[in-house]
Amino acid sequence: MISNKIIAQAKELNPIDDIFFTKMGESKEVCEEIISTILQFPVKVLRVVPQNTIANIQGRGVRLDAFADVEPVIYVKAELLEDCPIGKEGAKVDIEVQKDDNDDHQKRVLFNAAAIIMNETPKGTQKFQNVSDVVVIFISKFDIFKEGRMYYKINRVIESSGTVVYNGMSEYYVNAAVKDRSTENMAKIADLMELFVESDKYYYEKFPKTSERKNQFKNTEEGVMAMSNKIQNLLDESEEKGRREGRQEGRREGRQETIIASIKNLMSNLKLTLEQAMDALDIPQADRATYAGLVGRKNETAY
Repeated sequence: MISNKIIAQAKELNPIDDIFFTKMGESKEVCEEIISTILQFPVKVLRVVPQNTIANIQGRGVRLDAFADVEPVIYVKAELLEDCPIGKEGAKVDIEVQKDDNDDHQKRVLFNAAAIIMNETPKGTQKFQNVSDVVVIFISKFDIFKEGRMYYKINRVIESSGTVVYNGMSEYYVNAAVKDRSTENMAKIADLMELFVESDKYYYEKFPKTSERKNQFKNTEEGVMAMSNKIQNLLDESEEKGRREGRQEGRREGRQETIIASIKNLMSNLKLTLEQAMDALDIPQADRATYAGLVGRKNETAY
């Protein structure tokens, strides 16, 4: 039975929330609209895997918010595609969404791209020219570079000459903190960012598939329940993981350790704040200051 609290949480979510975007990202058409808008070039999504987890040889899993195989709708010679890395061979596209500026996100992008390259390159590949091109689209609620821009395209540049050199990886950073409507393309991206962060924004003419899917999960009973079930499943998984970690530590304060682990898992997996995680676990107000301090100390000693 899904509680009213979970249903209320589901209704407050938007595409910028990790859990909401994974449901949005199940649609190839939605991913096509997002990728084409940000790259400013029409693409076709052949395959999409939301919440895709890639393992690497060190055993650390990389979780991608949405991963897509993409090819161009039209082919244009590479020299005419100054701002688009999707050539006739296509590319692997990772779409990441992030609400909070609480990590080194550029290193996250690098780590994820490396994992994609290792995982998607066929075994036995002899020539590096056969390694797939990778595009990372990073959508955030904050201006990651703090330069007052909405849209950042990152290039590798030879410092002495300013020549752009391409190694198969492209990075696009787009944020909802800055509004840029200086051109038609920028205005369209600004509208897309509003759709991501504002509950009442829908642009059916510009983004019919994205708007329709957002409306489905925010305003229809079936969609809200699907989102609520996803939240409940993640809560259950986090609590079970917390219980396992508590049992493994085998300490006398096992229940306390279990709750701490559950809080941390909710903050990591659902991108909840500390207060939201304690709300979800129904931790009494009288105990919250204690757990806030314990979670802080656990983070300090985690490395």
